[in-house]
Amino acid sequence: MPPHKSKSAPAEGSSVYEALCDLGESDATAAVLAALIEQGPSLIKDIAVYSGWSIPAVSQELAELEEIGWVSREKVPNMKRGRDPYEYRLEITKTEMGRFYRDRVKERLKTIESAF
Repeated sequence: MPPHKSKSAPAEGSSVYEALCDLGESDATAAVLAALIEQGPSLIKDIAVYSGWSIPAVSQELAELEEIGWVSREKVPNMKRGRDPYEYRLEITKTEMGRFYRDRVKERLKTIESAF
């Protein structure tokens, strides 16, 4: 098990997490997406706890999802000292996500069919 992942996390018992893994997402991506789908907008520390991945690993996954337009972030005023944290939220709709994964499955089926 990678050192940046805890031994168990709520995401790993999630049917959303399992479905995303079945659709070809990495464990980390599936866990981060499951956290955002199931919990809604969240701070990175809450995503890390839910997903079981370290904050740096979650940060990397969120940056990649933000780059492709699936996730956005917004600063949340912090009443304590230090930097304001960011709240992350899904920007992709259920319909867009469904279309993306349907297309992915179709491509994989074509690959299998062409091998016959």
